[in-house]
Amino acid sequence: GQYTSSLLPVRLALQGDRAFAPERLRAFEAGARWQLLRRLVAEWTVYRHHYTGLQAFQLPAAPDRLFGFTLPPGVAIPDVPTRIINGRNGRNSGWEAAAHIDLSKRWRVSGFQTEFRTVELPHAAVDPATTFATLSYFPKHQTQIRSSWELTRRWSAELVVQRTGALEAPNLSPVPGWTRADFRLARKLGERCEVSLDGKNQAFAPT
Repeated sequence: GQYTSSLLPVRLALQGDRAFAPERLRAFEAGARWQLLRRLVAEWTVYRHHYTGLQAFQLPAAPDRLFGFTLPPGVAIPDVPTRIINGRNGRNSGWEAAAHIDLSKRWRVSGFQTEFRTVELPHAAVDPATTFATLSYFPKHQTQIRSSWELTRRWSAELVVQRTGALEAPNLSPVPGWTRADFRLARKLGERCEVSLDGKNQAFAPT
């Protein structure tokens, strides 16, 4: 036989629910923009979002009762009926700072920094012992710097470097952060035609 205390060896047979409804969001945001110098602009934004009725999955009984059993040889893997319900609430909050500067008539630099936090909780009307949701990983912070040049009247170039922090989710090991770079070299062939050489997602080793 085969014994397990995890989700195996069962299949979840997903079922709809007529009471399922779209999630609800209450969003609060505030921001400011400053013209610090003639060629320097800065922005700051803070936000907090509250979600109710996020999608979740409801089992007919607690997992320790459903998944702790032995399957005799030759017995098919059972299907566990699982309803799709509005079973989770969540909130996220954070801030973003951005700036743009024209260092010269042909050279522009911009960038941003974000900080992000998220929390997900069971809906008050459901039993947390029988309800679960798929977990999503989110980076706590991201940083990006973009530099663009007008090399000549017809040639231009752009370089973007972005740092993404470790991706985290409750009760799971984090995914290491990484740094990536994009570049572009372009030449105008006329008013309506341009050719370019692009490199995307040139990633550095995770750290």
